[in-house]
Amino acid sequence: SNSTKLQFKEYSSLSEDEIERSSRITYFMKLSEQMKIHSGAASLVVASLPVPRMRVPTKEYFAYLEMLTDGRPTFLIRGNQETVLTYYS
Repeated sequence: SNSTKLQFKEYSSLSEDEIERSSRITYFMKLSEQMKIHSGAASLVVASLPVPRMRVPTKEYFAYLEMLTDGRPTFLIRGNQETVLTYYS
């Protein structure tokens, strides 16, 4: 949505054209919208922390995180990229 684009533009130093061309930014904007729709009334949202990429500037990466959390109480967790099966006996 336009409000999400404006919000991302505010957090990052990217131009509107750069935001429009980036498929990764578009992905995070759509993900943020879905989190609002499905978790808007949640007391706490638990989500996977996006893996930081070396080619993504720090300011842009934090703009992604800010856009995802969007003022919602959010707990971002990061694993080690291993599939784990946990069971209790």
